[in-house]
Amino acid sequence: MDDNDHLTEYRSGEWKQYIVDLNSQFYEIESIFIEYGYSCIHSVLFLDAERNIIKSEEIEKGAYTLEIPKEATLVFLPIRVEEEKSVTLWGILSPQGMAGRVEKKILKTPFYGKKLSVLGDSISAIPVYQPTGYEMYPDPEVKSTDLWWYQLAKRLGMSVCKVNAYGGSGVTDLTVTASNMAASMGRGKELHMAGEDPDIILVLIGGNDIFSNVPKDKIGESYRKMLDDITETYTKAEIYLCTYFICNINLADPEGWLNLEIRRIAEEYHTNLIDLELCGITLENQFQYLTDGTHPNKKGFDLLSAWAVEELLKK
Repeated sequence: MDDNDHLTEYRSGEWKQYIVDLNSQFYEIESIFIEYGYSCIHSVLFLDAERNIIKSEEIEKGAYTLEIPKEATLVFLPIRVEEEKSVTLWGILSPQGMAGRVEKKILKTPFYGKKLSVLGDSISAIPVYQPTGYEMYPDPEVKSTDLWWYQLAKRLGMSVCKVNAYGGSGVTDLTVTASNMAASMGRGKELHMAGEDPDIILVLIGGNDIFSNVPKDKIGESYRKMLDDITETYTKAEIYLCTYFICNINLADPEGWLNLEIRRIAEEYHTNLIDLELCGITLENQFQYLTDGTHPNKKGFDLLSAWAVEELLKK
């Protein structure tokens, strides 16, 4: 048993049973990601306050994300003694959580303590800071702490290094009248702070190039040049290219060329991909998640961050 009674361990023969007390966690947990390395049946149980089994999962060797029923207060996690050192267990927090203060014995992630940088457009821009001449999305209710990458960083215990994201900017040099701060050529080298390089880099950009009718070959060429800049400048960083969620970009790009190109480039460069197109936003339900058909509202950012967190943990 650990010092704070968040996790109790019992051993019986070839098995260890870990009992997670959900009520004594620092923050509410919506799901648990577990990866078993031993080929056998593992019976994961979810119990309510009366100790009744309300859900059971019979899972074999492999990686699983297990949704926790709202009524659950305890989770029984069986682990074979032979696989104890190889089992991976991560907790995925609800939007109000902060991974930095969660009991690490239960909610550890491989991203804890790493530094995050972001390269993007208005979807990733910080509302409180936009250079003169650049556009900002129109939802006044959205705060910096609502943005998808901010929620992601907090859930996974990362600190933010630098956000190079400006409204109206693209992967090509779209901006002419405003300052050069958002000119894309060279932005791939501007993802660090003084004496501090990022460990993780998220890239979500290219939508404004589609809106501006930039030739596709130029977009692809510029995207590759940007990625070359990033990989040459931050040799130790893990890079994650992101596709766009379904939005008005799809009306300007009905064949979905941009997302297909981002996937092609990720494969070409052997780079990680976060496929936001699959997050659950559609042209039919977008009014629930987007303010103007393109920019997420708070509910949209919650959905994007939850999907991105799960995608990162799968990597």
